[in-house]
Amino acid sequence: IEAAAATEAARIEAARDAQVTLVAEVAKNYLDLRTQQQRLRVARENAASQAETEQLTRWRLNAGLLTELELAQASSNLDQTRAREPALESTIETDLNKLAVLCGISRAEVEALIQGERAIPTVPASLGVSVPAEVLRQRPDVRAAERSLAAQTANIGVATAELYPALKLSGSIALSATQADQLLRSNSASNSLLASLTAPIFDAGHIRRNIAIQNALQEQSLIAYEKTVAQALADVETALANLVKARERSVFLNRALDSARLAEDIARKRFAAGLIDFPSLLETQRSLLSLEDQNLSAQGDQAGALVQLYKALGGGWQDDAAPTAISGVSPH
Repeated sequence: IEAAAATEAARIEAARDAQVTLVAEVAKNYLDLRTQQQRLRVARENAASQAETEQLTRWRLNAGLLTELELAQASSNLDQTRAREPALESTIETDLNKLAVLCGISRAEVEALIQGERAIPTVPASLGVSVPAEVLRQRPDVRAAERSLAAQTANIGVATAELYPALKLSGSIALSATQADQLLRSNSASNSLLASLTAPIFDAGHIRRNIAIQNALQEQSLIAYEKTVAQALADVETALANLVKARERSVFLNRALDSARLAEDIARKRFAAGLIDFPSLLETQRSLLSLEDQNLSAQGDQAGALVQLYKALGGGWQDDAAPTAISGVSPH
């Protein structure tokens, strides 16, 4: 009974582990979708700005203030930015299709839920995360490994019990056999009753080998459990490190982006006034586009690191159909 109950609990935790994985995959694809949408928006805005620069370059070329070289550079810069759009659009299409598969709904239903372009979800400024043993025990894979170990430990007792004799009774008992001692008498009215005492001592070698096998399997389960716990700790530490580093990267990129926007604005005005050459403006525009794209990717990475931490801590499963208690495991 103990082995069966622990095995059932392990199966339940395996189902929960699948839920954790599914929720994390949906979240990761959703975050990637929002990140790509914002990157596409920035690419289009930069393309529109660079198209204005190209037009200004044409006017100045017609006025004899610039050469064909500057116009070619402006056109090349514009086309490079526009070339980003198809790749980003393709990634968005892929993310939408992935979400449809993961959620088990149609593409049209996903688009209705997505509701067009939205900002990348932000990560809270502060997170209080403690990782005591009980927090790690909520991970379904840890709980499943623990219950599998319990089941295999109980199986040792099952195998050991085979060493003891077992009394087996078969047949029918007549009403005339009312005393216990009459049941085993050959002249009892219940002469069809067969009584036998199974003595496993003649097969003890096989039973002991089975006990040894069960002990070895229990040792394997223990090693698997220890490995699962060690992996859980590593997952949490990795997720926390990724979250911290992604946040640091975003801080520096935000500062660099503010400076790049200011530099691009000044360069655009000075170019329009004829105070700087076109390559100077071109360099500031390229730098701005690169930093805007990096900053959006960093925002997506930061949100993704939070999802990774959520998964590492065992979040994302519901306990709606779980029994009240199974072999020492309370519902969570």
